[in-house]
Amino acid sequence: MKLAITFLLGLAVLPVSTQALAADWAPLGKVGAVDQYFYDRSKLTIKEDQITYWKKVVFAAPQVINGKEVASGLLRERIDCAEHTAKLISYLYYATSGDTVEYIAKDESEAAPIIPDTVGDAFEQKLCPMVWRKQEEARIKTEQRAAEAELSAARRTPTVQEKPAVSGTGASPAAVPPTSPSGSATIPASPAQSTVPVPGKTPPDPNTAPITTSPNTAAQPGKTPPDPNAAPVPRQPLPMPQIIEQLY
Repeated sequence: MKLAITFLLGLAVLPVSTQALAADWAPLGKVGAVDQYFYDRSKLTIKEDQITYWKKVVFAAPQVINGKEVASGLLRERIDCAEHTAKLISYLYYATSGDTVEYIAKDESEAAPIIPDTVGDAFEQKLCPMVWRKQEEARIKTEQRAAEAELSAARRTPTVQEKPAVSGTGASPAAVPPTSPSGSATIPASPAQSTVPVPGKTPPDPNTAPITTSPNTAAQPGKTPPDPNAAPVPRQPLPMPQIIEQLY
């Protein structure tokens, strides 16, 4: 009984698996040939500048291969989009009845240049944009990863705090008056009081007139000061009565 249930479950899963593994044949389009060409979109392999794919061809008229008529074929090819070359990897040919006429698992032929305006050129124009698109996506992902790594490194690096900027008011700092030993600030009432006392000397009286050391040199209004380098003027002799008065 268990074996029967297992067998029935296997039959139920089989169609789903077959559908998942089925080829997705997309037409190549008009290529100026009577034969029909397709490529399997489900089995595309892209590596660097190369794309490997399965190609299907349905001949408009049967082709004779190895003495048998061939109605269709499956060919695995690799196109180098940078070198513009195509390489046949393996192929199968089917008869009208569906039987395999020829099967080559590994073809030994070298890559050949793609001739313009041929079926190979049409496949290159159809498939190579997929290669370039994938390369562009890879480039964008690489740049995004580099940007994320740089941002992460910047977040881990501690930032130096900037000092607060001094306000540009242009005002100079206020002068601090000197303080007395008692700690209280003294403000001189007049310029005379700003004189610093010298130990052992009596400070001058601010109410006393200044003493001039050379009265002859003091400037007087309306008079020209004498020239110190001029020759002395001889004094006139006093009269006799004045001489006697000076003697007594």
